[in-house]
Amino acid sequence: MTSSSRMSAALLTALVIVFVGAQIAEANEVVNESFESGPPCGDFLAQPVGSTAIDGWTIVGARIFCAGGHWAHPDGIRSIGLWASGGIAQMFPTEVGRDYEVRFHMAGDPNGPPAIKGLGVSVGGPTETFTVDMTDNTPINMGWEEKSFVFTATDTTTTLTFVSITAGIYGAAIDNVRVTLFPSDALPAIDLRLTGCDPCAPGAQFTVQAHWTNVGSTNVPTEVKVGFRLPDGTPVNIVGNIHLVFVFPAGLDVTDELISFPWPNGQPAGTWTFEATLLGPSLGETFSRSVESFTVTP
Repeated sequence: MTSSSRMSAALLTALVIVFVGAQIAEANEVVNESFESGPPCGDFLAQPVGSTAIDGWTIVGARIFCAGGHWAHPDGIRSIGLWASGGIAQMFPTEVGRDYEVRFHMAGDPNGPPAIKGLGVSVGGPTETFTVDMTDNTPINMGWEEKSFVFTATDTTTTLTFVSITAGIYGAAIDNVRVTLFPSDALPAIDLRLTGCDPCAPGAQFTVQAHWTNVGSTNVPTEVKVGFRLPDGTPVNIVGNIHLVFVFPAGLDVTDELISFPWPNGQPAGTWTFEATLLGPSLGETFSRSVESFTVTP
């Protein structure tokens, strides 16, 4: 194994240790997302306006019902059915100016008309409207669909509200509600720190520490490029060609030694740079770039 290949293996090992050792943050901002906590529903159980019996949620507009054996669910053993103008709401903490994504499963009561069920969803601003077609669906095969939208928080708390916009008692159904920081608003980042080699003479120990972060609550696939540049800006292979792809865990916040080795003989004098770039593999956008300069002496 050559010196360069040994350094590539060492860097890969360091990266794997960093990511495996990271802590995973809780993703969902709302509680009781699948309505599993609350009174027993049986087949179904009506809930009046103002009720908070379904933990974390308040009934608004008109009464709704908790569906147990009434139909099949995408997550857990319960979901919510909405009668005309009935709805549910929950307040949760937000950071002003941050983007959040709301995701939920939607179906409708298949036991009566109309076939198209409508749902209004709001977070304090304009109402988002969603529909599902229940024409061929049954209580056993509900045809649940995942719906989503992104909003920007304008206050330190936000209220998420779901309301039926279908006339009559056979309205929309909801389950598995999630609110998370939107990935583009909380991108992975790297911050480098060089030690032991400035100026850097042959044989001096060159060490790089990396502070890796992903402050969001979504795991983000990230392309990692690491390398050196000569004083004239030309890329040069000192530790091997490092080009890797990792999923940055939600809540990542670790500092670790990225690479350490004796500076080799015969390298040009002048101001060098060591850089690391994090990119989105699917989009090609730059998430983060950290560049540190150091001096090499003859």
